[in-house]
Amino acid sequence: MADSILVDLSESIVAALITARDAGTFDTFDDFSITWDFEGRVKDSELSDDDLHVRVIVPRKYARVRPYDRAALEYIAAWDIDIRKRLGAITQDRNLDADRDICTQLSRLVEQIHGFFLTATDDGGALRRLTAGTLTGRWISEDEDIPEMSEILVAYSVKYLRDQRQFYGCCREVFCVS
Repeated sequence: MADSILVDLSESIVAALITARDAGTFDTFDDFSITWDFEGRVKDSELSDDDLHVRVIVPRKYARVRPYDRAALEYIAAWDIDIRKRLGAITQDRNLDADRDICTQLSRLVEQIHGFFLTATDDGGALRRLTAGTLTGRWISEDEDIPEMSEILVAYSVKYLRDQRQFYGCCREVFCVS
């Protein structure tokens, strides 16, 4: 039984990020877990102080479905990629403010992951493409008329830092799958 298009491309995003991590593309961190999941299945309380998690969230809906050709459809959806790390007591100062250095590095990782999808591929300048079985996912550029655009949603969350001593950042990547 085949997976849904949303799950297939989520797995491809994870595979691309793992390859990039292992190749040293992200210079701030080189060791972190990357998984895909449905929203809410990974609990924040499961994070330890040493864990850095990057999670690709399976979209709940398509932004648009339109005919691709006479026999196929084109699906457009937005994948959120969130970055989480619990900040333990060792990264707190006397004022209970999170350590600036680790938050700077984690914010940079959010930017680098978002930038990874903006970069050209080896084929001479095409935008990032992913494959999932027989499907091809194409990253949506800003020139296209799509209501949801790829963006950094949260470089860091003040609420998470203050209330839960946890870093949370999130970027949204929009792909067209055909």
